[in-house]
Amino acid sequence: MKIRDDLYSDFPDSPEKERFIEIYFELAFLAFHRMFNSKDELIEELNKVKSPKIVEKILETGRLYYLTKGYSCPNCRTTIEKCEKCGVELEMPAFFVYGAIIGMIENLSRGETKFEVFRDWMSKRKNKRHYQTILDEDKESSLKNVLEHMKRDYDQIYGSNVNITDFFKRYLTAKEKMELIKSIHFTATLPDLPPIFPDFREGIDIEKVMLAGEELQQRFSKYDNLYDFIADEDIPLKASAYPLCIDQENFEACYVRDRYSGRGMGYCYRNYHNCRLENDEIFRENILEKIIKILYDWRSVYAHGERLPPITENIMLGDVFKGKPIINDFTTKKLRVLFEGMVKRYIQNK
Repeated sequence: MKIRDDLYSDFPDSPEKERFIEIYFELAFLAFHRMFNSKDELIEELNKVKSPKIVEKILETGRLYYLTKGYSCPNCRTTIEKCEKCGVELEMPAFFVYGAIIGMIENLSRGETKFEVFRDWMSKRKNKRHYQTILDEDKESSLKNVLEHMKRDYDQIYGSNVNITDFFKRYLTAKEKMELIKSIHFTATLPDLPPIFPDFREGIDIEKVMLAGEELQQRFSKYDNLYDFIADEDIPLKASAYPLCIDQENFEACYVRDRYSGRGMGYCYRNYHNCRLENDEIFRENILEKIIKILYDWRSVYAHGERLPPITENIMLGDVFKGKPIINDFTTKKLRVLFEGMVKRYIQNK
């Protein structure tokens, strides 16, 4: 498959230019090989993209993403991509991979717009005139209001959090959005309804706890109304880890009972059983915005050297972030799958 000839027009045509473009395509395919059956398929998809500048950005993304896979010897430049012992693909530490991927999403989300710092953007003559007009036309408008207006306008163009949120919302599937939301748990206080699980930290006799849970379950199955059961049985509240979508005021919407026996199955049972995230798109998008804000905060504190993001390569992690306990099952392994899928849809929509 022939590569398009309008790439990197700032460079003069030469054999060296052709060679580095070929290398970029090769690295992009190696980086996203799970999304494309062959390098020719990748070339074909990128040849369809209207803007050569977007293609160049995708190729650069592929080159950077490839660098997160494996390790290179500084002496002989050999790249080791798989473990010599077990054959599993190697990757950089989770904090590096996480920061790199969020940065690449931020770069792609801006499209062809070149980033400008606020000072340079505000120094443009048309922007000065625009906000001076606002002050002149509305004498009651305070300088504070105008500054807030300026910040909103700037964030709509260059705001990283705004652009990244839009990228996730646009290029994730509904199922992927739900999986992302469900993978990060926060503390919530809800009625301690069946099934009751033992608290291993307190050294409770598990057998007694399970018997008590079974007894409670038998009584619970006789009630049609959840609130009557809570009132009659004097059910206590319990703090535990739940997804951000759990509604503490309308918790019954997130609690599942077996439709035949009436047995309590638990909160967020099997994730998608009559879940509001699946049935209410507006609600799902609003929760997703909050989750993306959290993901961006993780990257920001890491980028500014404050602390590492609470994420690992492939295991669940308990941590405290900004004073709030979290249980994070969103790993860089899952992030890679989401990112590669988003990049392919990004290409197909350009």
